[in-house]
Amino acid sequence: SRIIAGEGDAAAKLHRAIREHLRLYQHSAHIYALFYYENLAQINQETAQTVHQLTYEYEQLWVQLVQTGIHEGTFRPDLDVAITVKAIMGMCNSTLQWYNPTGRLAIDGVAQIFSRLLLQGLK
Repeated sequence: SRIIAGEGDAAAKLHRAIREHLRLYQHSAHIYALFYYENLAQINQETAQTVHQLTYEYEQLWVQLVQTGIHEGTFRPDLDVAITVKAIMGMCNSTLQWYNPTGRLAIDGVAQIFSRLLLQGLK
């Protein structure tokens, strides 16, 4: 929510949100890997429900960001907001499987590539 309320248009906010999402994911990769690759509901149903609710609330922040971008004319008006948010989350969350912190790119470099891909497409 801090990013959404911050300065800049939706494109700048999108880049900051992606960068912070990736930084957080890589900082706590072991926790997120457990959540995504284990059946949390079998471990602890109450925790699974809490995580599900927090995930929903987090995605709603992304929905708000995309909707703001559409409203201000930064993003295309024909975007399917729900699918767009799922695509962003999937792209960012996939870094748990392939990102190597000692590889050729820092996480900020990956965030820049993701942002450009989303904002400019594959023309």
